[in-house]
Amino acid sequence: MISIIKTKTIPAPARDVFESIESVQKLAQFKREISNFRLARNETGLQIIDITLDFIIMQFDSRLKYTSVPHRYAELKILKGKLKSYSCAYSIIEKGTTTDISVKLNITLPYGPFGFLVACIAKPLYAYRLTRELTLLGKKFKER
Repeated sequence: MISIIKTKTIPAPARDVFESIESVQKLAQFKREISNFRLARNETGLQIIDITLDFIIMQFDSRLKYTSVPHRYAELKILKGKLKSYSCAYSIIEKGTTTDISVKLNITLPYGPFGFLVACIAKPLYAYRLTRELTLLGKKFKER
């Protein structure tokens, strides 16, 4: 199982930070693993996508749900697929002129001990990806 939590303070109001991740299309600018998806359903606050998720030597065709609560929360979660679980939740907390964004990633791979070994290898990669994702989001607001 991969379980990672990362937090970053961004010098912008929560409204602006949320607008950067309010839809899966905008999130794909920062989140590398969802850059190639097909939109199956698109409503305000709910999007459903079909995607192939890569884990080092494994690929999983999955259907993910992206839900959001304006200016507070967004979550990308698996609806169906071979992965046991996939969840990436974004919490946004406004603190005066800055905003804290926290990302919690949980992934459970199938295939018992083999899946566990792949998860152990993939965990540092996903920790780096989350750090990079938050850094790119922060750079977007520093350029303004």
